[in-house]
Amino acid sequence: MGFDKRKIKLSGKPVITALSELLNPVCDAVVVSCKPGNPPDGNHKLLFDDFSCEGPLAGIITALKIFPENNILVIAADQPFITESDLADLITYTNELNPVTAFLNPSTHITEPFPSLWRQTSLPLLMEFLKSNKPSPMDFIRASESKILNSQNPDFAINLNFPEDLKNHDNLTVS
Repeated sequence: MGFDKRKIKLSGKPVITALSELLNPVCDAVVVSCKPGNPPDGNHKLLFDDFSCEGPLAGIITALKIFPENNILVIAADQPFITESDLADLITYTNELNPVTAFLNPSTHITEPFPSLWRQTSLPLLMEFLKSNKPSPMDFIRASESKILNSQNPDFAINLNFPEDLKNHDNLTVS
């Protein structure tokens, strides 16, 4: 991106704050997973990754271990176009047979790792999966018997990875 993504604001709020507010009505607790030494700004409940793998799976595994009685709803902090409807679909259409519920991107026809709902039953499968040296949520979702939903929101998977990703979105600013 060329600058700290924490400077991106959605409708005047830091993206991470806006996404936390989106999650509050549907989650018992909203926590922000981050590497030790790199917490986000603001007043967020933090979860420091304590698992040895790199990337998002470290946070997912840590959350599943810390909240053993709960499934976890996972979103990426740089996906500002996730909607309440997306979250409702993940919650409504998850079931005990599938370790993860995720969406198929309607534009690319590729399964997206976020947003997704991870059931506790995914934890032992994840631990076994890590032995295959493919530590990516997308690879796990593809390799497991995950439930894949068709999204009604064509923008849910837009990530803010490049400066041009900010263009054409009046509600995104950088401060």
